[in-house]
Amino acid sequence: VNGTILTIGGGCVAFGEDKGWGCARDGKPVKEGTMKIAVPYEQEMVFQHFGKSEQFAIYTVEANTVKHREVIGTNGQGHGALAGLLSGLDVDVVIAGGIGGGAITALQAAGITCYAGAQGKCDDLVQALLEGRLVQEGQPTCGCHHHDDGCGHHDHECGCEHHC
Repeated sequence: VNGTILTIGGGCVAFGEDKGWGCARDGKPVKEGTMKIAVPYEQEMVFQHFGKSEQFAIYTVEANTVKHREVIGTNGQGHGALAGLLSGLDVDVVIAGGIGGGAITALQAAGITCYAGAQGKCDDLVQALLEGRLVQEGQPTCGCHHHDDGCGHHDHECGCEHHC
């Protein structure tokens, strides 16, 4: 990576579980049956620090239509534990604001697709996803790791605002 050639070879290959995802010609995500979407939630808006999310809005979607929405607490779980929490809820997609590389890797390992860098109302973002208007960005949108410096409020170069 970083501009070099990556070669993968040798050994056995094992494929993960097929979740039935496909890509429609119009760009909308499709999945047979029920799909669950999670959004870090704070007062109807996407919370901008995934690892410190205290609540998630969980949307149950059938036939590309939201059938149910509930807000759940994280019970104090944060950062790495959130992927396990969401996986245990059978979440297929996460729409996040600020999210680091470790969290994206943990979500991907759990078979969860991540749309990062989102801003705005949770309901609007889910609708944008269902209409094929939300761009999938699986790259970290927050690379700041400064939680051990005893600081107060910062406005960092990455655009995220942390309360350490």
